[in-house]
Formats: sequence, structure tokens, C-alpha cells
Amino acid sequence: DEICPPEALVGLPDEPFNLDKVNALHIQRALQKTNGIVHGPGGAAAILGINPSTLRSKMKKLGIPYGRKRG
Repeated sequence: DEICPPEALVGLPDEPFNLDKVNALHIQRALQKTNGIVHGPGGAAAILGINPSTLRSKMKKLGIPYGRKRG
């Protein structure tokens, strides 16, 4: 696993972000990359390195729809 290099943070505000907002944006970006697929090879959970049920739990907490709810 690679740590984010400092140059990747260029252009971001100096003040800290709300952690839930950052997590939600990160999850949504992974979901965009996988066309909404949460589980399985190449799914968002695999990309993020977490269990699919953990990802779904985080999505529920953050109000990110998944599955049939995505409509």
C-alpha cells in the first residue's frame, strides 16, 4: 500500500475536512470507477481494500445509496 505523496495534496484547502465528507467522496469515487459495483473482483470494496459488508455499512451511515436503492 502506498501513502499519498504530499504533491497530491496541492490545491486542497489548508483547513481540515470533515472526515465523513472525505470518506463519502472517496467511496463515491470508487463506485464511479466500478459503475456502482460494490462486491466482487474489481468492485468498490476490493478497490478500497475492505469487506463488502463493511463498505455497505459505511455507505448506509453516510447516506450513499447502493443496490436497488440506487435506482
